[in-house]
Amino acid sequence: MIHALNLDNFKRFSSFQCNLKRLTLLTGVNSGGKSSVIQSLLLLHSRTVSGDSLALNGPYGLSLGEASNVIHSGAELSDEVSLGLSTDDFEGEIRLHVPDNVPDGRATTLTVGHNSIPQNYVPTMLLNRRFTYLCAERLGPRDTFEIGSEVSEHLSVGYAGQFTAHVLTQLERETVPALRLHPETENRGNGVATFKTQVRLWMSSLIGDIDFNASWVPETTTATLMFRGNDREWYSPNNVGFGISYVLPIVVAGLAAPVNNDPIFIVENPEAHLHPAAQSAIGSFLARIAGSGVQVIVETHSDHVLNGIRRAVAVDKVMSAGDVGIYYFDRNAEPVLLSVDEFGKVSSWPAGFFDQAENDLTDLARIRYHV
Repeated sequence: MIHALNLDNFKRFSSFQCNLKRLTLLTGVNSGGKSSVIQSLLLLHSRTVSGDSLALNGPYGLSLGEASNVIHSGAELSDEVSLGLSTDDFEGEIRLHVPDNVPDGRATTLTVGHNSIPQNYVPTMLLNRRFTYLCAERLGPRDTFEIGSEVSEHLSVGYAGQFTAHVLTQLERETVPALRLHPETENRGNGVATFKTQVRLWMSSLIGDIDFNASWVPETTTATLMFRGNDREWYSPNNVGFGISYVLPIVVAGLAAPVNNDPIFIVENPEAHLHPAAQSAIGSFLARIAGSGVQVIVETHSDHVLNGIRRAVAVDKVMSAGDVGIYYFDRNAEPVLLSVDEFGKVSSWPAGFFDQAENDLTDLARIRYHV
């Protein structure tokens, strides 16, 4: 498990230690640094962290531009960028600098000057579905989906969810770990712990009664998905709610994570295109996944996701309050680490932290009572 991420001269941060919990929620204002934290993890875990350079564009859909775009504005182009990790097994860092032969910080790679992260760490994290990242711009409804090149034990849904249908075809008969089973599992009889059935149960909790069928088209590199609801008619993803296509990869990735070796699951904006009740439910689902042994990092702008996590701690008790951390990012101050207690109470409520609804209602009440 990663306990801390240390950033020096990286994007908005001159120096920042981000302490990570079993479930860490990143929230706050736009351009406050949330994505920078995730991008640093993606750089550390990309396949290019081998040899003497690190690519800023390409892996996991990263598009960070040029070296000058990732070096802190208060630093010189000649200064080093440092990305460090503290885990159960080691503390290490990668120090990076602009290549000497590229002028004005126009390089699209950074040169590795020092690397004390164990050589086998990055390759190991990329195996056996141990590292999954889902970006904010996930694949919307499509008639066909890509087939991944990895064998089933390594197969991921992809950073945009592009391999979700393929994963469903490969894993549908696997058994889901007990701590991730849907609460209704005990009432459904034998065979309900299979991957396909568990995905359907969790999706029905989020969206309403729904079933799906994933198929790998013979002799092609494409897969298809069909959905049906109460009317029992099958529909393509283009003819059902947009939120279904956005949330399905989250459910699939969460249930597919391995049960050992400290897997990591990073997801941006899980609330996208979801009704408030579904936003709360996906927060609760992610807490359950974290409680089963997966390290979950969530970037969100939704108070419903936050409240779903709080309910999962206080009501459902699927994970310990001490395993939850909440970072609030503000452009004008250092990020603030908040906690929750066993009753789901947040330790403090800084200005700007999910207080807009209260502010709006206060203004409306003030107008009403002064008219």
